[in-house]
Amino acid sequence: MKTVYLHDIENLTEQAILKLLKTKGPCLYGDIFKQLSISSNEGQQCIFKLLSNRLIRFQHRTSIIELNIELK
Repeated sequence: MKTVYLHDIENLTEQAILKLLKTKGPCLYGDIFKQLSISSNEGQQCIFKLLSNRLIRFQHRTSIIELNIELK
């Protein structure tokens, strides 16, 4: 599993999403927006970027998102 350091992620919302997944574990897609109090538009953009960079993934074809990296 790839290791990523949080300080290497420039976008603060992306950092917050990664921190949330590290501390809480897998989360429902919509719950991420609610827990971080971010707009769905901003959340969707950040999640899409994190998915594209393979830092997160959907768990077993569900709407549950989990880390796909080791976050330090």
